[in-house]
Amino acid sequence: MESTRCALIVANDSFADPALRRLRAPAQDAEALAEVLHDPAIGDFEVGTVLNRPAHEVDRAVEAFFSDRSPDDLLVLHFSGHGVKDENGDLYFATSDTDLKLLGATAVSADFVNRLMTRTRSRRVVLFLDCCYAGAFEKGFTTRGDTDLHLGERLGGRGRAVITASTAMEYAFEGTELTDVLAPEQPSVFTSAVVEALRTGDADADQDGLIGLEELYEYVYDKVRSVTPSQTPSKWTMGFQGELYLARRSKPVSEPTPLPEELTDALTSPLSRVRAAAVDELGRFVHASHGGRALAARQALEELVDDDSRSVAAAAAALLAEAPAPAPPTIPLSRTSADSETVSPPPRTETATPGVDAEPGAPSLPEARSPAEVILPVESPPVVSPPVEPPIAPGAPPADSAAPRPRVSRRIIAAAVAALVVIAGGGVWWALAGPSGAATVPSASIVVAVGDGDPVRGALVEVDTATGEVSAIGEMTDARLPTISPDRESIAYLTGPNEQPVPRLVGADGGGDEPFFTDASGCTSSDRPAWSPNGEQVVVVCDGQDGDPARLLLLDADRTLVRELPTEGEPWGSPTWLETSEGLVVVFIEATTRALWRLDPTQPDETLVQVSSGPGDSRPDGAPDGLLFLRKSEPSPGEGTAVVSTGEGVGVGERELTALGQVEAPAWSPDAQSIAFVQDGSLWVASADETGQPHQLDVGGTPGAPAWGSR
Repeated sequence: MESTRCALIVANDSFADPALRRLRAPAQDAEALAEVLHDPAIGDFEVGTVLNRPAHEVDRAVEAFFSDRSPDDLLVLHFSGHGVKDENGDLYFATSDTDLKLLGATAVSADFVNRLMTRTRSRRVVLFLDCCYAGAFEKGFTTRGDTDLHLGERLGGRGRAVITASTAMEYAFEGTELTDVLAPEQPSVFTSAVVEALRTGDADADQDGLIGLEELYEYVYDKVRSVTPSQTPSKWTMGFQGELYLARRSKPVSEPTPLPEELTDALTSPLSRVRAAAVDELGRFVHASHGGRALAARQALEELVDDDSRSVAAAAAALLAEAPAPAPPTIPLSRTSADSETVSPPPRTETATPGVDAEPGAPSLPEARSPAEVILPVESPPVVSPPVEPPIAPGAPPADSAAPRPRVSRRIIAAAVAALVVIAGGGVWWALAGPSGAATVPSASIVVAVGDGDPVRGALVEVDTATGEVSAIGEMTDARLPTISPDRESIAYLTGPNEQPVPRLVGADGGGDEPFFTDASGCTSSDRPAWSPNGEQVVVVCDGQDGDPARLLLLDADRTLVRELPTEGEPWGSPTWLETSEGLVVVFIEATTRALWRLDPTQPDETLVQVSSGPGDSRPDGAPDGLLFLRKSEPSPGEGTAVVSTGEGVGVGERELTALGQVEAPAWSPDAQSIAFVQDGSLWVASADETGQPHQLDVGGTPGAPAWGSR
């Protein structure tokens, strides 16, 4: 099932119980919010609105809304009206027929909503609460508040965000004083800020053309606090990793986003060669989907049209002539992670505990639809708009939770270095800087060897999955089987003959190439090393020499030998680390059975546990989401089926990714929700849950085994 974007707005402003004061805002809240969410140019949600309906009808509409969903669906639920608590402290949302003495039968229970959010297959659920939790009145404003909501307890869970109009100790205000009966009705302070943020696009703080949940909250927080300083909007995020995009801005980007410092320095260089290389880089930014960067690149090119160098000016003019008109960006949906801690303001946000889920391929927005009647009159039964399944955009790369980090092509760096050759007095002076040591491989980037041979050997390149940009790493010509350190600052790779591969280590910027081993461990030839998730330990298979069996070695962070691990057999192939219910373990291939086995490296006499059936299982890659490996029908090189398991035992929690077909060398993304693999001599990226279409990456040659996360 393809992903959908659906919203349900529940609003109540008229109540049978005289103790519940009539509210002015909810009907206008529903209409204004439905309009902006439904607008194809902004939110493009399928929207259903339930207005002034009795509790049993609201329950039915909400349950239908959460039913029959796919994991990639984005669901937005908005409650506007009164909120009340019973004598036990349980929270309820008041409806048209609510009797304060019979809340369980005549109001919508927050626990009921929580259960539906827990059961739904969607891992992207956003709940907005613009509700009064205790009646109060001050200076002509209708107040909405409570002293102890416990939202983290009642609405906490996986892949959810809750944004409320105020904290538990404050009131949420409607904008019109009750004494001014002739004043026009208007949305509440909170909902009007939400609508304004989406309708104007002013919440797009980073000028990328998209409005994320965090950006929306920051905008609403500032707007509400400026109107009613005594009201503080609150946000809890449970299980989201990275940004979740709710809408795109409805007006063109007006503020340029600063370009990378290296690029701006190159643009002002006195050397035309460096400026020419910078023009090439600006061409990539002009075509980027990030509106702010594209605008900054366009402005820089406009200045270079008057450059003193004719070649630089001509190149800038040509790029401007070819530059496309700004187009609305598609809205990528962030993946959710495992349970994370509740966030309570102020401060406004805290970083949620990282989890196991991550970004899928970015779906296209649904095609524009004719406006639907979404406001339900009192006489009508509740209706929830049926979900519309949008098509997956062909070639859509998996989105990272945040926008990809802008990178400057190494061609600019190379041009700058070359231009620093200063000829003075017949002498040549070189101004060369060594590796900075601070460069990292972005989480959206894959490192792979491109060349020929079996296995593939050649140059190491970095491939940005978001932009498709390919950059060379160093000057290696005989590299293969790279892996990335947990801090993503270093890359290990193998070189030398197939029968005696030598591991080496190079910085992410291509500098500091050196032997991997730093002591006389007696291991000069090995397979791909595996860093522990915290980077404090390394496990490697040391190839046997002169007929000696291979050994499984545990190294420390400095890559010096700690001890040899017991295997009860001969290890073969690349090991990996895996998080299990028993803690962190090492998974490796045993040479005789050609199956995967695991052991606890902290236990000297640990008994090995077989975790795959074999023979032919290979290339294990561990991540918080499970053990990814390749299963072949024959224990020989070639393609096979990608498999994910818990690693607890043979066949336990095992899932074959048959939708990918026969693949080679599968590798987890850092967030474990996408998989890179080789198929028919090309590099591909697909969603780990087999939704959407795989995305092919052009690396300019034949790719070897990709490295994405740390092994």
